[in-house]
Amino acid sequence: RGKGSVVIYEGIIQFPISEMISFQEINNRLGLDYETVVEVFEVINAEDEPIVQHALELNNHDKLWHVIRTRQKNNKVHIMDEDYFVCKVIPKLSKEVASHSIYQYIENEMNVEISYSNKSITFEKMTEKEERYFGHLDPLYTATVRGIVHLSNAERFQYNISRHIATEFKFVDFSRRVLNKPVIDQ
Repeated sequence: RGKGSVVIYEGIIQFPISEMISFQEINNRLGLDYETVVEVFEVINAEDEPIVQHALELNNHDKLWHVIRTRQKNNKVHIMDEDYFVCKVIPKLSKEVASHSIYQYIENEMNVEISYSNKSITFEKMTEKEERYFGHLDPLYTATVRGIVHLSNAERFQYNISRHIATEFKFVDFSRRVLNKPVIDQ
């Protein structure tokens, strides 16, 4: 009995996928006490990340902020966020800002409006990079949310890859059914 079953961690965070919200806002709203650790903070050439370059519609000479942050509780990594921000749009970014809230900085300090994103959710086998941060998990999968984020003028400025421990991930959404009503010619 119980063979082949997976016990799901009781502290599952319900991430509102259809809502544009930063991790820090979720952390505050839900009263969580996750710590953000900036693991990587660097400027790279867009051509070094062809998938990101294509998604953000950038040229080879464009620069990107590459930021990897882990979200930890009790010294255990639960989430790994990897972000690419267009340097032209966000010319000044610091590791200190990245350790708090980049969205808060963009909206409150730069007075730039973040508008919407397109997201996809997949479950993917962990790579060596993820195993470095998460450690060895069973199953060796992450729930991976990829998003392209746009400003109010529809400009693409961020490519985000958010990896969650698969057994701790819960997709939450609100949907409304829209019935197709026949069109009556007049």
